[in-house]
Amino acid sequence: MQEHRTFVLVANASRARLFQREEGTGVLSLIEEREHPESRAKNIDLVTDKPGRSFPSDPHTFHAGMEEPTIPKRHEAEVFARELADDLSRRHNEHTFDELVITAPPGFLGMLRGALGTHTNHVIDRVFLWVDKDYTLIDPRTIAERLAAAGLEERGQPVDVQPGRQGQEGPEGGKQAPAQGHKRVA
Repeated sequence: MQEHRTFVLVANASRARLFQREEGTGVLSLIEEREHPESRAKNIDLVTDKPGRSFPSDPHTFHAGMEEPTIPKRHEAEVFARELADDLSRRHNEHTFDELVITAPPGFLGMLRGALGTHTNHVIDRVFLWVDKDYTLIDPRTIAERLAAAGLEERGQPVDVQPGRQGQEGPEGGKQAPAQGHKRVA
């Protein structure tokens, strides 16, 4: 029987670690670590120039003509989310994992969901557990314990753990509510 391979992505807007979870023991082995320092930079450092100016025919009025469409830090976080999604999609195409667990702070988790959803190979369907917590600075053993408490041991349907939202009591005392199509973890 072939081993069931579970990858665990632990990420935030500036750092990501990808682990493989050993079946049976739950031990996490580091596969890759990435940094995205642009997400930590100040907005002023990411912008090369001020927005353009427009001067109407009346010299007493002035307004900015070209506004930035997004905040630079958010743009960099979205770039990093797309990079991570592209890497996971490539690994999915290479059949390097069977299921995926993703843990990230709520805002970045949404960016990852959006970026994964754009891939036509359905890599997002391999996500078994979504956890909206930032575990990037936690050691692998503690991450494994928290994921086990959050429902990683359950098999069947994807699980969505979102402490702090309305719903049932979560594993760490917070509230949780499932995303569409995901079940609750009691």
